Amino acid sequence: MTAKALLLALAALCAGLQWQGLRSHLNHQAHHRLAAEAGAGRLAAADSRLVAALLAAPAGAAAVFDPHLLRSKAVLQLYAADLIAAAKGLDPLLPAPDPEAVAARKAALRQLEAALVRQPLDGDLWLRLAVMGRALGLPERQLETYLERSRLSAPHEGWILRRRDAF
Repeated sequence: MTAKALLLALAALCAGLQWQGLRSHLNHQAHHRLAAEAGAGRLAAADSRLVAALLAAPAGAAAVFDPHLLRSKAVLQLYAADLIAAAKGLDPLLPAPDPEAVAARKAALRQLEAALVRQPLDGDLWLRLAVMGRALGLPERQLETYLERSRLSAPHEGWILRRRDAF
């Protein structure tokens, strides 16, 4: 009898966690959609307000249940930094003395690090971290570490491999 009650309680807990994850995923479709487009190369100045609104929206408990939300927020932070760089005529891959661009890049770096805590085997995020590190002027040794982690976690994914080789 006790084993059945324990099993039923465990099943209820699992169902509750799955429900929270599904609800989070559905509530954050705009994050995921724009992050996918930004990750594929989208750069539209008109997106600045939308990105700012999406990043300012509280994630609440969703971040606990939806690691993809952290990934999407990281890509959106990168997109925000790229939009600022483009608006100011800065190279998004090179260090710049502009305080707004530096602040946006540091925010993107922090968000990438937070996403990698939850998804440490995401080779694309490690590569994006290396790119952002270069834009912030981090030491080459640190960038090499990020690239090595990208290589270890995604050694044969062509779409990452091409970008990593270009970097």
